[in-house]
Amino acid sequence: MKNKKLNALLLSLILAITLCTSCTIVLVTTSPANSLTTSNPSPGWITLTPVTVSTTKTVSSSSIITTTVKTTTLPISTTKTKITATTARTTIEPAKSTTTTTHSTTVTASATTIASTAPPVTVGQAQVTRIIDGDTIEVLISGKTCTVRYIGMDTPETGETLFQAATDKNSEMVSGKIVRLEKDVSEVDKMDNPRLLRYVYIGDIFVNAELVRLGYARATPYPPDVKYESLFSTLENEAKAAQLGMWAPALLSLQIVSVTSPVKAGASANLVAKTKPNAECTITVYLKSDTSGAAGLTKKNADSDGKASWTWKVGSSTTHGEYKIVVTAGLNGETVSQTTYFTIQ
Repeated sequence: MKNKKLNALLLSLILAITLCTSCTIVLVTTSPANSLTTSNPSPGWITLTPVTVSTTKTVSSSSIITTTVKTTTLPISTTKTKITATTARTTIEPAKSTTTTTHSTTVTASATTIASTAPPVTVGQAQVTRIIDGDTIEVLISGKTCTVRYIGMDTPETGETLFQAATDKNSEMVSGKIVRLEKDVSEVDKMDNPRLLRYVYIGDIFVNAELVRLGYARATPYPPDVKYESLFSTLENEAKAAQLGMWAPALLSLQIVSVTSPVKAGASANLVAKTKPNAECTITVYLKSDTSGAAGLTKKNADSDGKASWTWKVGSSTTHGEYKIVVTAGLNGETVSQTTYFTIQ
């Protein structure tokens, strides 16, 4: 009789295990008074425990970010088998349903959106201590003052149209703030006092790109630092189409007609510009570390034909090389500037 009960018990155990292939089996034993003899299995319960699996997947690209979280509870077939001294009884409870929860978020960014949103980079942080112009700042990095030149774009120089507006916009965005700096390929430029070459971010704003997008800067690639060349070019085209900033139609025109180049050190140079009659005109000649104070480089008004002309003597000790000249004309509250270069031999 005991052998028949034992056989029935084993059959129940096999059936229970077969029905729960994805479960964890835990045996909890007890010792009731009317237990089987010591040569037989101890009375108790077999408890089947469900398994839960959670996975998280994130897919990222330059314009799409997708995050998926999936939680799955495997099917549960809870089978309880109780062993007593007199019976071998199996109770099978219905399987609970599988629960799957999936959450996905997809963000697609256009070129314009990317310009206003900082790419997911954190290369280094710096405290902005001074605004030099529209594309150059001074920062404090680990207690050291460094000059940072924005790359991929170029804002107007001193005396050029929108110089002050670009400088003011740059100041509005980053002055006195903590910025993030991203390096491309080059560490510094080739100036006498090397400047760090960086992409700059403040909060969610990609500063280099924002200045181009608003028309305060031109897209200007500086190989090999061309990581965002395509983005800057797209934003410049959008600014042109919208006639923003430097791309707005100008009522006052200015043209540099001629300039003496090359010219020998100690000789005279001449520049002729044309604008509207009576426009107030200025000229600035930039040397290696300063601007020229030569006689003849004075403010003057354009003649009845709109022409303004300057003649000045180049210093005999001036270092040979290429130098920048900026001419500015102003009339009725509007100003316009043009830049040219001449070579001293």
